[in-house]
Amino acid sequence: MKLLYFNYMADLYGRSIGSTIKAKKLLSNLERAGHKVDYYWRFGGARKRPETPSPARPPSPFRHFIRKLFYTPKTILQNNFEIIAEFVYIQKAKPELIIVRLDAFRISAVILARLMNVPVLLEADGAMSYEWLHYHNDGALWKSFLLFFERVDLRLAEKIFVQSNVTKQYYVTTQAVRREKITVITNAADIPLRRKKMPPEVKEKINFPSGARVIGFIGSLHLWHGVDNLHRLMASLIPKYADLYFLFVGSGGPMTVKLRSQCQKGEWQHRVVFIDYLDHELIPFCLEVMDIALAPYPDSGLFYYSPVKIFEYMAGGKVVVTTKVGQIAE
Repeated sequence: MKLLYFNYMADLYGRSIGSTIKAKKLLSNLERAGHKVDYYWRFGGARKRPETPSPARPPSPFRHFIRKLFYTPKTILQNNFEIIAEFVYIQKAKPELIIVRLDAFRISAVILARLMNVPVLLEADGAMSYEWLHYHNDGALWKSFLLFFERVDLRLAEKIFVQSNVTKQYYVTTQAVRREKITVITNAADIPLRRKKMPPEVKEKINFPSGARVIGFIGSLHLWHGVDNLHRLMASLIPKYADLYFLFVGSGGPMTVKLRSQCQKGEWQHRVVFIDYLDHELIPFCLEVMDIALAPYPDSGLFYYSPVKIFEYMAGGKVVVTTKVGQIAE
């Protein structure tokens, strides 16, 4: 079967590296199964190595007012001016099935697919409207418009796949989607291949003393990753255990500056190591030095994730300490 995959993520390797890797793995395995896959990764561009963010300056009252007034209509217009380029791409690719990643205010791809009689499979990688309203909203989102565009995508798709039962229930409850229309496919991870030698670019960053016990965290430091829990954990354990060290691998996220500054103020700052962005294929080397791997997610009210990092920890044979929220216990 000839497939066409639509994804509009602008920051593929910065904001959500796990989601990026998952999508690429999904498509590469579809190709291995004999399907021909074409990509429409409109705003992905070349891989960008995210830099450590600096503290954001609060916008002026005037700019904040203008943003609240025009952000939603501007985003709708920008998103759906893409329809001509998408039409040309679909005509060229001639797919038998289109997979569309659900994103805010985007309906052009599913509408085109309907008009061109191509079935649509919708990838709803989380409770999209909930995420935008709770994590990316400074008052500029018009909730009714956001929910309307989401509803159009959900209704026009032939089938929908999500990564957790919580996400499925969210769409059943908020958008009245039929349960049988949604399939849950949890995330997963490949078992890492055994390697003989750690690459120098990783080895020079990790220099723990012999006999050190290492607790680690891999991923970006976003609001939903439980960064406050990480600092409390370090503050309570490091003074008690002289051989205990912490390793953080990854960059990006608004909590990066806060955690780094908290660790630099402590007497034990030399026992906390930060490694910025690494290519995903180097992550298993970092995981090898860890004794315990952390995923301290907070109970945020609607934990709809199926965290890739937990599967990667388990695939690496590590002890995992996490929280019993959402689908994690399952």
